[in-house]
Amino acid sequence: MPDRNETGGRSGRTFRGAEQDRMSGVRPKGPSYPGGNRPMPGASLAERDLRLLSMAASAKTRGPDAPRRSDQRAPRRSRSGLARLLVRAWAIWAVTAFVGVLGVLGTFAVLWFNAPGAPSRAVAVLANSAVSDADTLLTAVQTAALQGTPDVKGSIDEVRRTDDGQVTLKGWVVDAASAGRPLTVMVFAGGRNALTTATRGARQDVASALGLSGQAAANLSFEGTFSCSGGEKLIVIAVTPHETYGYFGSRVCPQ
Repeated sequence: MPDRNETGGRSGRTFRGAEQDRMSGVRPKGPSYPGGNRPMPGASLAERDLRLLSMAASAKTRGPDAPRRSDQRAPRRSRSGLARLLVRAWAIWAVTAFVGVLGVLGTFAVLWFNAPGAPSRAVAVLANSAVSDADTLLTAVQTAALQGTPDVKGSIDEVRRTDDGQVTLKGWVVDAASAGRPLTVMVFAGGRNALTTATRGARQDVASALGLSGQAAANLSFEGTFSCSGGEKLIVIAVTPHETYGYFGSRVCPQ
């Protein structure tokens, strides 16, 4: 009589039969299914079909124009590229603005350095002094607290009377200790201060002869026009920014 645990049929095997096979070393031909409920052969295909149907439904819900994941990342990359462009443009603008500011500051510095300042106390004292010869000049520079220095070198290139009766004076002067800053040139005619001017402009011949370059050669030349009577003695001096002076000697006012 068959065992009650035996299901019968081709596909079923009893627990006792499986145990006996195990004990005897016989490998079962297939898995044991209680109640003989072997899964349908097409079950795996059905699951795959269900997955395909689910993916198709999802695609239909999104629509044909819905972007894929790779397409969804494109805006992020484009935003990142735009940010880099903005940063690069800002950096270029900042560098350009910085260079422009430096240029403006450099221009103002050069103008400030080269522009003659307000007359110093010494120049003001000399302008109100009577200087007609070497003795009166010595008294005037002592009153102005000026000291003579061999660092001041110069020359008067021209003293001539113009058609309108004025006298033009041209020359150059340099002070090794002034580093190219303008010097004050003063002319006394007949004892009075007839001209006060500042050096301005380069003299390539003088700069080459003295080995000057750059700012040191920027302010060497001077020129001015004044009035004087023919035959009057002219006293010409140059005053430096650090309260020293140089004496050109005396000249005679042309007829």
